[in-house]
Amino acid sequence: MDFTVQYRQKGHQLQYSPDGQYLAHSHKERLVVRRCEDLEILHTFTCSYPIQDIQWNPHSDYILTASYARAHKVDVWCLSDPQWRAEIDESYVGLANARWSRDGAHVLTIAEFQLRLSIWSLLNGEAFYIQNPKYKDKGISYSPDGRFVAIAERHDSKDAVGVYSTNPWALQKQFVLETINMENLSWSPDGRYIAVWDTAMDKIYVEVDASADVNDAGHKFATKKSLRRFELEDKYLNVPTVVPDASKPNPKLGVGLLDFNSNGEYMISRNDNMPNCLWIWDMKSLRLCTFIRMLDPVRIVRWNPVLPNLLAFACTENCVYLWRSEKGCEFYELPAANFQLVNFKWSPTGRSLAFMDKELFHLGYLTRHPTHAEED
Repeated sequence: MDFTVQYRQKGHQLQYSPDGQYLAHSHKERLVVRRCEDLEILHTFTCSYPIQDIQWNPHSDYILTASYARAHKVDVWCLSDPQWRAEIDESYVGLANARWSRDGAHVLTIAEFQLRLSIWSLLNGEAFYIQNPKYKDKGISYSPDGRFVAIAERHDSKDAVGVYSTNPWALQKQFVLETINMENLSWSPDGRYIAVWDTAMDKIYVEVDASADVNDAGHKFATKKSLRRFELEDKYLNVPTVVPDASKPNPKLGVGLLDFNSNGEYMISRNDNMPNCLWIWDMKSLRLCTFIRMLDPVRIVRWNPVLPNLLAFACTENCVYLWRSEKGCEFYELPAANFQLVNFKWSPTGRSLAFMDKELFHLGYLTRHPTHAEED
């Protein structure tokens, strides 16, 4: 793996563009957009507030910045026209969250206390309002074709689902639910159902049928160091377990991490009572195919978005491990001195990893490029 030099960032606000060509990060009031290939700065935008959130639109041509705690504002920037700028001021009702619509032409903002959801058009500046969304950061799911969106709402002390068309934005149907406290919702891949689940009930989920009139079916190089040894064992292993402190609220128990790889062939899990261990399951045979035991608790786990047989995970603050189904584990030490790893993420192309601590970040590029067989 080849590592770059370090760059400044703040608050882990580092986002790859969906097409994998650009990388955006913030430092205080500045938004910096770089080219992923060589990290050359393409644009620098200055906000009137410390940036708390960065989000690319689905087409990688616009990017929004937001301030939730202070300014209650959202700015939208255009890569093809750096002089263009759209500003959304929600200081009157407060800004709790902002996100892109699925078509990338609208910005959705949630007011504080979930008073309303506002949908702002970048095409004509018009706004459409939805009262009383239930959540600020979840409870929104689009139909597979993007023509409709289901939104979790709360009306007259009851959970409800509102189904809206997205072009133009308008209410189509509203369902009042029998849930006690709806946790979230999801539109089925075939577009026929909206699944709603409630953790406060004995039932796992409720299915609400969306009828036919709504549905339409310079780089610095670092070499791999042999400072870690992995052994293949045929004998039984003693797995260390952690007994949670019952005197503390919300103790970590059971499966705390579960994630499928990009093609669904593998699933990884981690039991919070055995934080040093990773379990990789073969979903075709429904059997355990790999068991990884580390000396330290596993903190971060990320599947490669393109290569289904490649997994990255980290335990300590200065190294990362790569697991390949055909080779097992490899160890890479992060070359930056005093770098304390807090998080990392894959690029959408799967060719690089962005490593972040509290103030800095750098990239690590895979030196062995994927073959067509691996991508399949």
